[in-house]
Amino acid sequence: MDVAQQADDPQCIGWAVANLGEIYLDRRELTTALACAEYTVALGVQMGDWWTVALIMANIADIAAAQHAWRNANHVFDVAVAMGERLQIPYLSGMYNDYVCALLMQDNIAEADAIHQQAMRALARAEGEFAGGEDDGFLVNLNTI
Repeated sequence: MDVAQQADDPQCIGWAVANLGEIYLDRRELTTALACAEYTVALGVQMGDWWTVALIMANIADIAAAQHAWRNANHVFDVAVAMGERLQIPYLSGMYNDYVCALLMQDNIAEADAIHQQAMRALARAEGEFAGGEDDGFLVNLNTI
């Protein structure tokens, strides 16, 4: 977080907070994880950084899945994946993977298979850096510190 603040880059700060949220999710501190994700989404909206919004929406879906709030998780995954596909964001495969896993945890095999097939079609269309999962602009900001 200190490095992100030294860079004085709102995107770096947002991602630092999002990464903290991932740690809280792993620790099952879901309220704090959600607060981190919501902060990052709000910052992303403020900056017009729709890639970040889509990715962190998938994190919010992961949090809902951890709470077994399946209806909410599925809805948020649908929104995140739709945004991700439209924007051709990196890490789309991870979003799909988490969605399929959540559906399998619900014993929803048919929907998991449908989402898996959708993922295979979307990933087959991915090109260039979008297939590799790197945001070069973000990495450039980190390298200037």
